[in-house]
Amino acid sequence: MQDAPLQALRLAGLRLGLSSHGYSEMLAAYAWRPSYMALGAVFPTTLKKMQTVPQGLGRLTQYVRLMQHTPLVAIGGIDLHSLPAVMQSGVGSAAVVRAITGAEDTAQAVHALMKCMA
Repeated sequence: MQDAPLQALRLAGLRLGLSSHGYSEMLAAYAWRPSYMALGAVFPTTLKKMQTVPQGLGRLTQYVRLMQHTPLVAIGGIDLHSLPAVMQSGVGSAAVVRAITGAEDTAQAVHALMKCMA
């Protein structure tokens, strides 16, 4: 981040999102004033090896309260079953990967997730 041309990105109309994987990373990311912040991993994920334990819904809810003036995205291990509880935390949106890429019927999975978000 120290070398990122943040002002040039903002002037170009681009949005910068930063991921955080715990309280200290969340505060460090916030110091850069990103356009949005990703919070997680909320649940265990197999997409990459995580250096931190899953944050869980309780921490996600607390992070949302602390960062209420920043657009937030929940990340990590979210699927159709867990999405309603994730959204109840107050987070603005959620990112899903395996819930779509691992689905037998991709179109149906996308439709179900979108319906759940509505």
